[in-house]
Amino acid sequence: MWVCRGCCCGTKAEHPGVDHRALERQTRAGAQRAGLRYETTPCLGPCAAGNIVVVRREGRIRWYRRMNTPGATDELLEHLEHGDSLGAGFERHLMPARDGELPEP
Repeated sequence: MWVCRGCCCGTKAEHPGVDHRALERQTRAGAQRAGLRYETTPCLGPCAAGNIVVVRREGRIRWYRRMNTPGATDELLEHLEHGDSLGAGFERHLMPARDGELPEP
């Protein structure tokens, strides 16, 4: 799992009112429960869709956008812990895969 912490994601300037440190702790703990390695990375790209989280699991890459609230983060972590079924409305966070733009693990 890569969590963008580039120019826009994870910044108060771009996302005022978001407790980025709390979201990072929440995401890191959930990644551990799901058996995923947690990494922060410089800018991953689509800044207008930040905060971006990218997950590579079982040969599939999924990009998630607008991961800016504890509720959205809870939904993502639940999804990662219990399979690939997305909860009602969670599809709004799913982005098409962007080949060639992932950092090396």
